[in-house]
Amino acid sequence: MNGVIMKELEILSNYLQGKENYFIALNKIKAIAAKQDYYSRSKYSPLLRCIKSCERDQFFDFCTHLRQVLGYFNSPIFISREMYEKILPYKKRFGFVMTDNGAYEINIKKEMIVNVPDLKSNYRFEKRKSNPTSISNGAVLRYFNYPSFISLQQKMLMYFICNLKYNQTLLACLPTGAGKSFSWQFLAISELNSGCIIVVVPTIALAINHERSASEIFTKVDGFSKTVRAYYSNLGNDGKRIIYEELENNRLSLLFVSPEALLAKEFKNNVLRAGEKGKISALIIDEVHLVVSWGMKFRPEFQLLPSLRNELQAISPVGIKTILLSATITEYDKKTIIRLFGKNGLIEYRADELRPEFEYYAHECSSEEERRMHIKTIVDQAPKPMIIYTATPAIAEQYYDMIQGYGYSRIDLFTGNTTNESRKRIINEWNNDNLDIIVATSAFGMGVDKPDIRTIITTYIPESVSRYYQEVGRAGRDGYSALNFWLYCYEQDDKIVKKLTDTALLTEKRLSERWEALYKSAKRVSADRIRIRMDSVPEDMKGNLIGKQHANWNKDAVLLLYREGIIDIVDLQFINNMEYEIEVSLNNISVLEDKTRLEEYIATFREEERQAINDNQYSVYTMLKYYKDECFSTFFTQEFPYAPDLCSGCPYCRAKKRMIPATLKNIEGDHLELTKSACCSLFYDNYFMNNICLRGVSFITYRDKLDEEKGHQLVELLVRYGVECFIQKKWDFSVLKKLNDFDRANYLLLTYDEFYLIDPGWIGGPIVFFLSEDDVKNNELYNVGKSLASDSTPIVFVGKSSLRINSEEKTLKELANYNVPLDNMIGGEYL
Repeated sequence: MNGVIMKELEILSNYLQGKENYFIALNKIKAIAAKQDYYSRSKYSPLLRCIKSCERDQFFDFCTHLRQVLGYFNSPIFISREMYEKILPYKKRFGFVMTDNGAYEINIKKEMIVNVPDLKSNYRFEKRKSNPTSISNGAVLRYFNYPSFISLQQKMLMYFICNLKYNQTLLACLPTGAGKSFSWQFLAISELNSGCIIVVVPTIALAINHERSASEIFTKVDGFSKTVRAYYSNLGNDGKRIIYEELENNRLSLLFVSPEALLAKEFKNNVLRAGEKGKISALIIDEVHLVVSWGMKFRPEFQLLPSLRNELQAISPVGIKTILLSATITEYDKKTIIRLFGKNGLIEYRADELRPEFEYYAHECSSEEERRMHIKTIVDQAPKPMIIYTATPAIAEQYYDMIQGYGYSRIDLFTGNTTNESRKRIINEWNNDNLDIIVATSAFGMGVDKPDIRTIITTYIPESVSRYYQEVGRAGRDGYSALNFWLYCYEQDDKIVKKLTDTALLTEKRLSERWEALYKSAKRVSADRIRIRMDSVPEDMKGNLIGKQHANWNKDAVLLLYREGIIDIVDLQFINNMEYEIEVSLNNISVLEDKTRLEEYIATFREEERQAINDNQYSVYTMLKYYKDECFSTFFTQEFPYAPDLCSGCPYCRAKKRMIPATLKNIEGDHLELTKSACCSLFYDNYFMNNICLRGVSFITYRDKLDEEKGHQLVELLVRYGVECFIQKKWDFSVLKKLNDFDRANYLLLTYDEFYLIDPGWIGGPIVFFLSEDDVKNNELYNVGKSLASDSTPIVFVGKSSLRINSEEKTLKELANYNVPLDNMIGGEYL
């Protein structure tokens, strides 16, 4: 074996022949991997797992990793006779091809699960997505030493966030892997926010993961002394006390917390005290679509977050910023989120896209026994790491026991029944590559930043296409190809999904009865305000349910009235064990006091929510019925209409041989989208507009040539003056060194190509075009810029005075009604 590409396999081969020591082999592979970029290391993790599992005598784990390595590197290797004889009895199970011709060679059959046409697959480890990076700004370089943003989408998100004013709300949808977490990391570490940023996350596992990753980044920043914490119930009194003290002393930069923990009495009171003193600067809700999908079902605390946000805005000396983030927002999600968070208007930024990494396989199993048989084969042959999603914790436990029974040891179980201590251990082991398989319910993996997950097995019928897509989307975040196997058993799974959806909503009659019981037992605060106990029980249901069940149904009733605007939640006060009183203002007392009228009033709204649940369920069953007759992207874009069509392999496209070629690696999508509420002014007026630039079109010209140093000086000066957008053919990273001495970050450095991907209406101030020597491009840019020019968006052209604009038949010097010579700008006149 020779060549750079085969060096890694040679190390493995030598180890498996006993020619190489375990530690030496492991360290050699680690050294090679360390030279790769973060995402490219995915190719080497199977090698490391293969060597580790072999050394620890985890034989079946070793076999599946060896198969993966041989597939990744597309080459056989030699092994020892002892190893050959040990693997030989299992060659069919793992799809090995073995040759004994004096030496002992092993390779693989490329195709997996060959006996099931629906699942027959040939995994190729290849790059499917590689977003072009985009030059960052001075503040990002200063604090993080990042010369580039991950993508243009991330760059635009940070632009909007850096322009966000206190008491404004931003709803942003950014693709998975596009760098949403950088938004709170940058806000925390820069000087844009003086107080703590609270990041609400759906799971403890995610809070712990974000705490770890942010802490690792922040320790590398010189002079940054604030802390990062994750708050959860098992933190202990000492851990909680430290957080409260850091809040009080303004030493806490980032705090990750679940909705339930945030609303708990002790924690909430500490947050409000800090907010009253201006020590809370922003509330960020990650995975905000869960406010709808989980908040309307089993975790109503998600929908109580707007009330806490409103309270913080009211008591803070300057207010707080609200940022709502997700990678998957449906139109129904959006409508509900705006209803809850957008009463004073919000800004919406959309950069949705379908993921190009996945190949989808689906198969209807005739029985649970058949499904288990296919799970075993996929576990043996498909690449790792792998997540197996189940409908319930009980089924997850069964599959976990089953796979352990097959001989696998690098596996764990993660469900709602998993203890907090175990969750933290599992996440750490998962991130450190000590686990290959997680059997889980839906919450696992949400937002966890493990880029190299290769396979998702879906073993049930999800209640919505959105949920299915979110689970699949936890793989392939490094941009390399990933697999999904959807194994459903209609008769069995249909009962489970119907049970989940049929009990999701109370009827109008039950809702009005719940409200009546709450209203009768309420404490009157004023003529239009009451305090209600969430454990109040209707007369005909006393003794039928435990208190917590009653409280959950009551929350459902209160939140429905809140979503419809009949009441407003003004305050929360906890009693014990997560039960609380809610103070509400009564916006329509005559309806709220009349049970019949209330039922009629909410009937339409409740029917809308019921219809949404039914539509979601219908969409999944339609997808299962017609997936061989229609591309998967058709169903996904119905769910996420902002995303353009994209498919990299589904049953329909394979049958039609409509496969995306491996060379199609740069996915740029359509124009990004932004909507802006009329009552939200996003951008600031600035010095440049008020003092230097006339409204409309202006020019900055030079006689001979704009050298790099003068160009960078000009950009620096204009950034200091408040210009928000600079457009140039190509940017040299050295310009950032001129911009990293100050904290302003609400400006954009765009290339010509990037400018055409955004809506110029997003820019809230002057746009500066640096013209080139290309007459055709200059003419094009001039006409575009001239069409955009207005009092609020003046356009400035920077170019050689003799440059000719063909459509005007004039040079810049001749066109300039208002011209500032470059030497005046950087020579001191305007400093």
